[in-house]
Amino acid sequence: MFLPGSKAFLSRQGSPNLFNEIVTLLLAAIFRIVRRLDRRDLPAADVSRVRRVLVFSTTAIGDTLMNTPAIRALRKALPAARITAVVDRRRADLLRHNPHVDHLIVYPGKFRRILSLVRELRAVRPDWAIVLHGNDPDIPLLAYLSGARGRAGWRESRMSFLFTYTPKTDPSLPFVRKRLALLEGLGVFPDGERTDLYLPPPEGGPAERLGLFDHDWSSGVVAIHPFGSRRSKWWPAESVRSLVDRLWREMGLRSVILGGEKERAEAETLAEGAEAGPVIACGKTSLLETAVLLRRSRALVTTDSGPMHLGFALGVPTVALFGPEDFRDYGVGGDEERIAFLMGETSCARPCKKKTCDIEGHPCMASIGVEMVLEAVRDRIASPAVVPE
Repeated sequence: MFLPGSKAFLSRQGSPNLFNEIVTLLLAAIFRIVRRLDRRDLPAADVSRVRRVLVFSTTAIGDTLMNTPAIRALRKALPAARITAVVDRRRADLLRHNPHVDHLIVYPGKFRRILSLVRELRAVRPDWAIVLHGNDPDIPLLAYLSGARGRAGWRESRMSFLFTYTPKTDPSLPFVRKRLALLEGLGVFPDGERTDLYLPPPEGGPAERLGLFDHDWSSGVVAIHPFGSRRSKWWPAESVRSLVDRLWREMGLRSVILGGEKERAEAETLAEGAEAGPVIACGKTSLLETAVLLRRSRALVTTDSGPMHLGFALGVPTVALFGPEDFRDYGVGGDEERIAFLMGETSCARPCKKKTCDIEGHPCMASIGVEMVLEAVRDRIASPAVVPE
């Protein structure tokens, strides 16, 4: 968690402005008085009285998907309740077809459309508001203003005084288990740790539009996502180019390069130097279309990024390349038949949260060799994928 007010957040952002601290303290004092007078607060573990639940999941692709085990647990514990998910506008499709979610409310961004958003939240008339993950400072406030009688969130949040239930985060727990631990205090218990992504029927379209099957690629394709949220997470272009060629020469597998519009130029430059001529899908597919491509791929080679979490949720054989981060934080290890985690060598402490790496060439990613990746792909393809129903 990197909620405002947490030590992790402050270490990334620097010391908070004194004025902001004073305002926060004043708000905390005011709301504590208001809460003492407010008799509506619902006891944390009174599951029997819960009919309507708001779940806040307003951050990145990986966070949204890592929240799905918690949402599934809520559905199992509250089969008759109406579950409404508040989700970032760019990630809404990840939950749009999830059968455990009854309704979506799109979060437009920090302090945007706040009055109309509060009206929409209050119309739900929630018994519980649960913040599974939300970095923006208005999320705890929105949970409070929703009118929910029970409000769960993290104690590390600067706005934790707005919650009625605030467990202390165990930093040793992987991200998925942290969300599940939050629910356990509410009397909701895990229904497994598998992440979910449900695709709408039919699944066809993007592969044909991109020409992935215009040629005799009977052996199939491997999806490659070499990019990341910052440069220190990228796998070097020369390594990607070598992998593309060896997948074709040694295994008869073509490659499709995934990424956003901003990575397209670099992907096209990479493709020019590859003998096998990968298909460039960067910026040409929506989030769900990317998921469709992954589902039709023999395997996925990816950095620590959104597509990695898509692969996990879809049961795609995945080779995940980690440099500055530690894969153990994700809690999806142990599935050696389907997922391989490869960690580069580094003398730096993990996880590294620096936005800009101080070491030229990002050796923690560059040290992941093509032979290691190729062998991991061979092993994953030889094992059957486990695709959720």
